[in-house]
Amino acid sequence: MARWKSQQCITLKGGGEWYDASYHGLLVHRDYEAKTTKVKVLKVKFQNLGENGAESFFTWEPRSGSFVPHVTSEAEAEPMPWE
Repeated sequence: MARWKSQQCITLKGGGEWYDASYHGLLVHRDYEAKTTKVKVLKVKFQNLGENGAESFFTWEPRSGSFVPHVTSEAEAEPMPWE
């Protein structure tokens, strides 16, 4: 299976208009081999509402029908900013 290049809002057809008009831009990328989903913040217009470039990983939970945070051993070792 081919690996897809991570896209930006601007690189999509008509993306410049969408980028300028939106307050937030999110990229959702599913990795079918690892069975994870990455959500990346491409744009946050107001910095108090988030951080550009932030990423979160999720796995699909079929019983509940929702995505749950995918926690790696690296993430467990890192202290949270409020700790």
